[in-house]
Amino acid sequence: MNHPSRTIFAALLVVSMILGIALWRPTVVQMQQPSPASTPATPLAESVLIGAYDAAQINGLVLISRNPNSPDQNIFGLRVVTYQSGEEGLEASPRLFELGPHAADGSYARVSWRPQFDPKLEISLRWSRTGSRTVIGQLTASAKIRIAIEAYRPWNAASAVPERTTWASFAAQPDRRGIIGEQIHNQKTKPPLRQFLWRADRAGLASANYNNETALRTMLLKGLKSESQLPALRSAITFEIGPNAPLGFAAIIGDDSDAMQKDVETLMQKPVTDLMNRAESDYDANRTLSGGVLGEGLDAMNRATMWNRLYSFGQRYEYITMHRHSDRGLRGDALGWDSLLMTAMTGLTDGASAMASLRVLLAGQTSDGRIPLRRYLQNESASEPPVLTGRSMPPLGALCALKAYMTTQDLEFLAWAYPRLQQWNDWWMSNRGDGQPWRDGNKDGLLEWGFDADVEYGSPGARTLSNTDKRQMAFDESGFSDRPQWLNTAKPKPDGPAGPA
Repeated sequence: MNHPSRTIFAALLVVSMILGIALWRPTVVQMQQPSPASTPATPLAESVLIGAYDAAQINGLVLISRNPNSPDQNIFGLRVVTYQSGEEGLEASPRLFELGPHAADGSYARVSWRPQFDPKLEISLRWSRTGSRTVIGQLTASAKIRIAIEAYRPWNAASAVPERTTWASFAAQPDRRGIIGEQIHNQKTKPPLRQFLWRADRAGLASANYNNETALRTMLLKGLKSESQLPALRSAITFEIGPNAPLGFAAIIGDDSDAMQKDVETLMQKPVTDLMNRAESDYDANRTLSGGVLGEGLDAMNRATMWNRLYSFGQRYEYITMHRHSDRGLRGDALGWDSLLMTAMTGLTDGASAMASLRVLLAGQTSDGRIPLRRYLQNESASEPPVLTGRSMPPLGALCALKAYMTTQDLEFLAWAYPRLQQWNDWWMSNRGDGQPWRDGNKDGLLEWGFDADVEYGSPGARTLSNTDKRQMAFDESGFSDRPQWLNTAKPKPDGPAGPA
């Protein structure tokens, strides 16, 4: 984490601790018999998630339906591509954006961004869930600009082996106002909620169906042409929006295309602007506020967590990440101790997401008990293994789990998390296989930071690392590898110890 991000994060964390004390009240809950600690947590009941879950598309939406009795997931994505026709101005993932309000339940959200090819131009997306399977939205711009609304399936490239026979098929409708889609499962028994419909409140300029992202860029810069009416892996419709020409839309997933079409048409009988203004007013009237010395601290925490709420395709859970930026472009940040502490803040506004994040983090526990220092769920770093198993996160898990429990009073979650936290706690002093504790090399009862090179890189790989490299990686386990006490530490001699045991 860079210094500005760390400063902001630290300030928000302090505010979250104060707010946690000020706002928390124990609630009366129905006691349930916790499931055995050895059994995995049961996924949420069949539900539909709607949000900006694709890390690269903060100005987009993903609709996800899950069934607890089936491994199938129906996933449909929408993203906004801004471009200037006939020029080299095109942006698929915004880099300059402002995070607006975001209700935890999706009842209202707003994000604005400025294309890099025209930083004076501001585009805003407002959206609101209007039902369990439906979302409405509106796009506005400070000046005239052309956009493409693209329907696609996120995470196709990262699909697990069982999902390789699953894909989404989309087709733009002839009136250039809608896109229909369906997730193809290549099996006799079809899971529910596998159909998709997006509908605009006016006709677009042009439409096309195609099979890869590169094709969209080429078509937009040369002029979008509907060369084929056949369904494809992606579909797009182009529009021109401006100060007096907003674009309203609705999206829904379901099982009956005729019923979905009727529901959307009924919903859009009212102007989308009026629907969005009402959603915004309701949010402002009902949101929890902070004041005094805390100022707008709670609102800042809510935006920092809700706009960084992503989705783990493999584990079928939401999770909170520290930020969506990296030097490789926009992507989901690695799950690390920052994400662990983010759950303490998230619990103040969205206990369900806090618990889901902790489930994803603790589910990455290695067989020896440690929780790896970092794990990539989206794009892996080119300079690191996908999981930093040779190091552990700092021992903060119990604190964060307690904060989530104080908010939700969810005993099932506590029963699931406790044995994993206990195993992690025991790992620090347990025998690593040669009679030595993992993190008490001199056996004085005090823990040290360390790095197990062969666990993370294998024996041959470990031999290629210098003692200086190993020592720095041991410092990394602290979570504060750039603190002065580490930077000012004399480097070990070439033949000296590689760092703490």
